[in-house]
Amino acid sequence: MGEKIGRLVGAAPGQVICADSTSVNLFKVLATALQMQERRPQLSMRERRVILSERGNFPTDPYMAQGLVELLGGHDKPQLVEFDDVPAALARLGERVAALLPTHVNFQTGAMHDMAALTIWDLAHSAGAVPVALDACSADFAVGCGYKYLNGGPGAPAFVYAAERHLQALAELPFAQPLSGWLGHRAPFEFSPQYAPAAGIARFTVGTPFIIALAALEVGVDTVLAVGVPALRDNRLLGTWRSDKERTVALGVPLDRSVRARSCRPIQKRIGPIALANMSQVTASAETGATGGAA
Repeated sequence: MGEKIGRLVGAAPGQVICADSTSVNLFKVLATALQMQERRPQLSMRERRVILSERGNFPTDPYMAQGLVELLGGHDKPQLVEFDDVPAALARLGERVAALLPTHVNFQTGAMHDMAALTIWDLAHSAGAVPVALDACSADFAVGCGYKYLNGGPGAPAFVYAAERHLQALAELPFAQPLSGWLGHRAPFEFSPQYAPAAGIARFTVGTPFIIALAALEVGVDTVLAVGVPALRDNRLLGTWRSDKERTVALGVPLDRSVRARSCRPIQKRIGPIALANMSQVTASAETGATGGAA
């Protein structure tokens, strides 16, 4: 399954594995990234101690970062900036940034980042919906869910990506990925009392996989692969353009004084949803021109 998802997110073989939940995978890669920074000679973690993220992230991202920082101690709390302020914050903080934790697509507005800066991408709202090229943009790590645009349904297994260059660098660090579960062992069925990590991306597994859920997810992923992400993306953009032009959405809510649009960016810069907010700031989101219903 990891290799199939890798095809959807622009990853060469051996860098993606399907396991656990998005939150658990995020903890794995964020902890790994901080340990990698600890071993870089230029700056100690006393100087490089900021986890930079954005306020519009899905809550699990800053929650997991806050919990990990509290567990490790000695780090600043994650710093959150607005979506458009991430590049300026990177420039301002410079080498104080230990890890950048953006979500590729904002789950409320559908706005997309340009993938570029050590970076941990959350692809929960983009894998299977828009073209993603992790290798081409030299991404470091990425996580994502299987339930949404990969059609696995609620509770579907998630996935994790680690760039090949980092997998090689981590080979001599047995606990760089700190959730050292039995299935991440190099020989799990030997039941050794001492942990020795599996080679490559397999070290990011933890426990027994969800076999039935994986079977359902595979059908969803195969469907996306058969249709092709570019075709799905074009269909979403077409539906978004029509709704923008007509000033209405699939739910039939007019964009009048009582409702304002949040997804006001050029449609090429967002995934496709039209996000609305009423006067009490309650946001509704409806995606048109695409299968899968609400965004």
